[in-house]
Amino acid sequence: MRGAVVAPQPIAASEGINVLKRGGNAVDAAITAALVQGVVDPHMAGIGGFGDMLIYIQDQGEPIEISFHGRVGSRATPEVFAPYVIEQIRGHAERYLVKDYINQIGYKSVAVPGTIMGFYEAQSQFGTYDWADVFQPAIRYCKEGFPLPGEVYDRWRQVEKHGHVPGLKRLAATPASAAIYLKNGDLYPPGAIIVNPDYGRTLEKIAKEGPEVFYKGDIAETIADDFQKNGGFITREDLADYKLMIDRPLRGTYRDFHVFSAHPPSSGVQLIQLLNILEGLDLRSMGHLSPRYIHHVARAMQISFADRATFMGDPEFVDVPVMRWISKEYADECRQRVQSGETIVVPKIKPRESGSTTHLCTMDGKGNAVTLTHTLGSASGVVTPGLGFTYNNCMYQFHPMPGHPNSIQPGKRRITGTTPTMFFRGNKPWMVAGGPGGTRILTVVMHTFINVAEFGLSAFEAVSAPRFQCEGEDIEMESRLYFLVREELEAMGWKLYPSAYALDNGFARAYTIIDRGDGKGLEGGADPRAGGCTAILR
Repeated sequence: MRGAVVAPQPIAASEGINVLKRGGNAVDAAITAALVQGVVDPHMAGIGGFGDMLIYIQDQGEPIEISFHGRVGSRATPEVFAPYVIEQIRGHAERYLVKDYINQIGYKSVAVPGTIMGFYEAQSQFGTYDWADVFQPAIRYCKEGFPLPGEVYDRWRQVEKHGHVPGLKRLAATPASAAIYLKNGDLYPPGAIIVNPDYGRTLEKIAKEGPEVFYKGDIAETIADDFQKNGGFITREDLADYKLMIDRPLRGTYRDFHVFSAHPPSSGVQLIQLLNILEGLDLRSMGHLSPRYIHHVARAMQISFADRATFMGDPEFVDVPVMRWISKEYADECRQRVQSGETIVVPKIKPRESGSTTHLCTMDGKGNAVTLTHTLGSASGVVTPGLGFTYNNCMYQFHPMPGHPNSIQPGKRRITGTTPTMFFRGNKPWMVAGGPGGTRILTVVMHTFINVAEFGLSAFEAVSAPRFQCEGEDIEMESRLYFLVREELEAMGWKLYPSAYALDNGFARAYTIIDRGDGKGLEGGADPRAGGCTAILR
């Protein structure tokens, strides 16, 4: 029996690999690990969140996508934040500073969570474990406690850039949150044991009664009452009416690879577009991370992010030209623009998003595989008394003014950088990949795949290699790359912005499992930028 689990949280990866050791499949391992992630990294993910996953079951042909994004509550209106907008801030997907941060923290920042519905659909359709069984490790960590990871502590104490709410303020946003995660108003130190018995009891109830209790039962009633009392947008009817999306993922090709990735409002459409453009360039002859290579890839990114700013939204509400966007013919047009030297303008430059998202990949001995991204956005700080879990802040990712593709409407899903992706060679997965990090997720998947497919890097080398990002007129890059290429790129006319870090977790974190089919077993790559664990069962 072989298998692999890759995740940012070692505790979650260890619980996932334990499932594979006991004979569970890739889905059992993924859902078990994901529930643990929500406990031990509680502002990254949890049952108050949302996400997207691709699942491949060996005897069922192509992968399936389960998309469980948050949806706007029915009490919200397109102009609900408009009178309070102060300014646009540097951030992903049209982030705006709003008076008192009401679109970032607190009850008005929360959309209807989809995580429990998404996990249930995956486990009931494709898992081998009983629904209640996948909850047991997460329940145990809630009740017995877990040592606060240093990476989580560092993230919570980090001083955020202008316009973004710092972690400590999020933790103190509601009394129920502060009671769990703060001691006399301050952070617990790294390694301190954090217990959350309320969350444990909530998970026990869902494990026993199924998702109905969260969306239509006692928990739904508690959530709805809390949001009504505190001016939130979610009603009991919103919870009862929640719907996810199950479909075949978007499909593209890159040379002899088949690419499967997530539909809008996730960013698989943009990943496939980028790969289509790059496919027609001789990247190998340019040299890995050479100035010429960076120049061409950055210009492809400019075109792609210009399209994103113009067209991207929830396809249930706006027309997203997906098939043109991912067509080879359109890629040919884009490639000509890359090579022409024309000035490419990206509306509303938005280079960074908070990394409050998490990811995991699993693969088992039968070739079944999962790539799962789930998140709280950057976390609302809202904890309903007695329930123990933190809610998403999906509303922060909507444009606060009416009339835009990503404007607020009841039932709508906001755009996101989540890009869980599978690369097939022949009829089986060759690589599964994804990660946290906003719009940089889609480019980190691109970087990781190109690093392996074009330049032959190992899984760990691929996720560790220096990164750069271009979402507007300039290129941001890690300092270990900047000092090697700055003179030539500046001579080409680029404005460069080096990170203060050699390995900067603001460039997203990549997680991947590779099965090259060469008899040497599975490879796992966990990004060193923010901890992580690769667990391999040989």
